[in-house]
Amino acid sequence: MKVLLALSVVLLSACHAGPAPVEGAIPFQTRSSGLHSAQERPGAWLICSEAQWRAFVDSSPAWHLPEGESAPPDFTQASAIFVSAGQRSSGGWSLEVLGVSAQAGALEVRAQAVGPAPDAIVTMALTSPWQLVTIPRQADGSAKLSLQLSERRGP
Repeated sequence: MKVLLALSVVLLSACHAGPAPVEGAIPFQTRSSGLHSAQERPGAWLICSEAQWRAFVDSSPAWHLPEGESAPPDFTQASAIFVSAGQRSSGGWSLEVLGVSAQAGALEVRAQAVGPAPDAIVTMALTSPWQLVTIPRQADGSAKLSLQLSERRGP
């Protein structure tokens, strides 16, 4: 079953002023992912500077990057987008960023939360899957960022 949640997150980031994102698909690379983002609600956050990176990494004691992955990206070349599927009621969930694009001067992230099959045996623990991706540097200081999150269950 697919449920499409259209969530808009408006971020007024401290990125340097510059041109708006170019229209169309934006290449991205997965930097890291995990199961405990400490975010109760789905969302996406654009990170454009080392100061923003440090503030975000230090924002929650429950969230941390795996050993060796806490160094910030080169913000002269790249920006980072942190995406969370929000809190889920069991184990067996993952998150996959499907695409990043620029539409009407805003950035749009498409992602899918994948849950366990209805008959799967999973841990009974709260999880909040996340994925961190990097994209070419975004220079717009007032870029809007929206998240389109779909959901499916099973393999």
